[in-house]
Amino acid sequence: MEWYWLPEYAPRFLEGLWLTLQLLGLSIFFGMSLAIPIGLAQVTGPWPLAWTARAFCTVIRGTPLLIQLWLIYYGLGSLFPFIPGIRESMIWPLLREAFPYAVVAFSLSVAGYEGEVMRGAFRSVPRGELEAARAMGMSPFKVLRRIWLPRALQNVFPTLAGEFITHKDYLMTDRSFRFTHAISRKPSASIIDGLRAVDVGTPDLDLFHSHHADYVQALKDTGAEVTVLDALDAYPDAVLVEDTALCL
Repeated sequence: MEWYWLPEYAPRFLEGLWLTLQLLGLSIFFGMSLAIPIGLAQVTGPWPLAWTARAFCTVIRGTPLLIQLWLIYYGLGSLFPFIPGIRESMIWPLLREAFPYAVVAFSLSVAGYEGEVMRGAFRSVPRGELEAARAMGMSPFKVLRRIWLPRALQNVFPTLAGEFITHKDYLMTDRSFRFTHAISRKPSASIIDGLRAVDVGTPDLDLFHSHHADYVQALKDTGAEVTVLDALDAYPDAVLVEDTALCL
């Protein structure tokens, strides 16, 4: 086996590993922050809240993760350019990147699956322990913090570990999730994302046309195969990037 290519591509491997670890850590943190109240709501909440939490878990677990990514990135992400003043706000550089949408999608996925796990975890705690804590004069929040939640996590820790490994496999082995939504931090990712935002309609379209040549050259500098499609009457400024038409 030849390894002459390793020094050239090693930085990209490390960048991809760091990006994967970021996605994994953030999705687990935010997902579990939602999963615990979702599981608790199904056990103790009033029926509207319990029904809503149960419906959320059912929808998340019953739909493919790739579809959820599409809906969040191409659905929700396409609405932001229409909001007046959003492009001049401080959060626009964040909203135009694909990474935050991936974090939201994976966090909701973790919340949906682990919400059901936490529902079973809360139910697995013996009722006698909770009644004993209340008899000691503990408030409901103190019972949850000192008795109910620690015992629930202890009971399902092996299950949670297995679920986290599953979500790790989603991030590390299924490349379509990341590449479909341009999560890669290559320069072409932000440029292509900018083109997609313009395609759905932007107020500064004339300004963008004036920089058409600069954008085409920037795409070429990334190493992508770019072909200017001047023959298209409907899309006079369209370019073809890696067999994908982008309408400027």
